[in-house]
Amino acid sequence: MAIEERDDRAFMRDFHTPGTRAYDHALDISVMIWELMQEQGLSKTELARRMGISKSHLSNLLNTQPNMTLETIAKFELALGVEFKFSFVPAPAPLAEAAVEDAPASKRA
Repeated sequence: MAIEERDDRAFMRDFHTPGTRAYDHALDISVMIWELMQEQGLSKTELARRMGISKSHLSNLLNTQPNMTLETIAKFELALGVEFKFSFVPAPAPLAEAAVEDAPASKRA
């Protein structure tokens, strides 16, 4: 095994924890929401009003919230008139290998 492959797996194991992945997903969702707001010409004030939350709460959700709930995502859907699609896709090789290495021995195939 090449040193680069070991380094990739170690990186994925160290930096792709559930917490960091949740934060990455929240950032992705925030970017999508900002893009939809721009497309629709919506201000944060108007989006917050449509969602029934304060503008500061909306700012926190869009800027610092790594654990958006499904209910929050549903509020965004209704306020923006969109449907959020969830899907699972195969992980890149280093991430998938790190997951197998981290699994308990009884769960490994």
